[in-house]
Amino acid sequence: MPSSEHETIVKGSLEDVWSIISDLDKFAPMMPGYTSHEVLNEKEANWEFLGDFGIVKKKIKLKVDDIVRTAPASISFLLESKEENVKGEGKFSVETMDAECVRLIGYLDMAGGGFMGAMVNGVLKNYVPDAIRQMVEGIGAKAAGSPAGRQ
Repeated sequence: MPSSEHETIVKGSLEDVWSIISDLDKFAPMMPGYTSHEVLNEKEANWEFLGDFGIVKKKIKLKVDDIVRTAPASISFLLESKEENVKGEGKFSVETMDAECVRLIGYLDMAGGGFMGAMVNGVLKNYVPDAIRQMVEGIGAKAAGSPAGRQ
């Protein structure tokens, strides 16, 4: 399974970062290629994004499920695209470093299955690290410009 972790130091408070990672409306748009999302309830959402896989661009629909928020430190979730036969998981966590800074850590793991699984995993091997890096850096930049993630 292609997976990657990225971390950054954010000049801001735990509450500033938590206000973003706990709210899908704030961090879903940071997914590379984001086109839309819909929050169904506290534990489910749908994300749509345009995946740029080199010479091919494809609209991807992901079901975000089993969203678990552990205030004020982490959010985890499962990902699935039945159309693309892709499953995975993600997590964002934040920890206080000192009075002015926190560490934000993002993790993303996605894998293709079925007949095209090997080819999909080859594409995801490059996509996953870039996606989690862009999301973590985007969340960090938004939190640094807080109060509370600049609604």
